[in-house]
Amino acid sequence: MLNFISCSQEKGISVPEAMKLIDSEKFIFLDAREINEHKVSRIKGARFVGYENFNLNKENFDSGKRSLEVVNQLTKAGFNALNLEGGLFAWSNSELPLFNSSDNITKKIHGYNREWSKKVLKGEVILDE
Repeated sequence: MLNFISCSQEKGISVPEAMKLIDSEKFIFLDAREINEHKVSRIKGARFVGYENFNLNKENFDSGKRSLEVVNQLTKAGFNALNLEGGLFAWSNSELPLFNSSDNITKKIHGYNREWSKKVLKGEVILDE
């Protein structure tokens, strides 16, 4: 059975716990943010699932409420799914590696908006203007 970890501000799995699982073949990291956020940076190997078009009935595995909804759908379908506490901001603030769309390490992180971007303490915030 596959296990899923999604980035969220909600309670779930801590960054240190998730880091231990990153190389595990038993877990898949999912990114429920928008595609423009995913393109700026992501956890290595994280699969973009988006939020608005996420539907378990589709084979579409190409800030907290978005990933929580994805995790809820996966849990209801019988999967072991967890949220990454603090989301990608906590990952970045822990100075763990982020990767851009070319799979190169980056310090850039999409800040979602000006208010939310204040939670990014380590990294270079990118905003859509």
